[in-house]
Amino acid sequence: MDIVSIIISTTLELPTLENGAIHIVYPSLLTPVVTGQMTSSKSENGGKLEEPGATSCFGATSGKQGRVLDSEQQCTHTIFTSPAASLAPYELNFQLLVRGACLLAGLESPTHALRADADPSAQSASATYITLAQEHPYDRHIEIILHLSEPHNPLVILERGRLSFSQYEELICSRRDFIRCTRKDSEPERKVEFVRKRYHKDILSSPVLMLNFCPDLLCEPLELHKATRELLFLVDRSGSMSGTNIRRVKEAMVVALKSLPSCTMLNVVGFGTTIKPLFTSSKLCTDVGFTQ
Repeated sequence: MDIVSIIISTTLELPTLENGAIHIVYPSLLTPVVTGQMTSSKSENGGKLEEPGATSCFGATSGKQGRVLDSEQQCTHTIFTSPAASLAPYELNFQLLVRGACLLAGLESPTHALRADADPSAQSASATYITLAQEHPYDRHIEIILHLSEPHNPLVILERGRLSFSQYEELICSRRDFIRCTRKDSEPERKVEFVRKRYHKDILSSPVLMLNFCPDLLCEPLELHKATRELLFLVDRSGSMSGTNIRRVKEAMVVALKSLPSCTMLNVVGFGTTIKPLFTSSKLCTDVGFTQ
């Protein structure tokens, strides 16, 4: 007869729609569909609701009238693969805090009415507090679509690690395996290789840089939808290139272009004192030539 609080922390990649909006589907395990019904009847100590078929989360029957299948007789595979369901209504308090590098242009839900407010503790306008405007019905799950103000602009997000650079450097230098490694070979490349091998172990201590980019493919010409790959050829045009090397480059370029499969996006960029691309944007390469 006590209250237990369970905190579940998880990380997942949210799918992006074609228009750049973010589609959030709340885990169905936390919003099971109610398959039973509640009947209202007055008890001796007041008008309370009785749940004839209610069960606990462990499958135990509450009430003599409830008849549920013993969990030991159920197939384990069915339990974990079937959609989450509950025999009795439950209480759901849904709160979603959205923080991002760009502002929300709007939000919608195909399943629920939503209410959006500014987070009282937010330090910027990029934080939004989303709740349900009406009581959660038990016959559906929660889906939310977030529309960003600039969905097709690249966003760079830096998440700082638990340690600063000096603290992480001190941590690495104090490790016995690092000391043994540098004792044999003190070259800088050796030290860099040691740190590189520990990336997956020290991921929480180091900062992480994430690039979010959702190109607007709907506004592109229809012929570009046929493209299967994009190739960029970088050609050295500096003064150090001799005439023999230039001829070899031209011959190699001819062979490479003739070997390209159809539906390839192509551009050639020459670099030297200045950088000059052949096209302002990559062109679709076909058997006939380039699509202008």
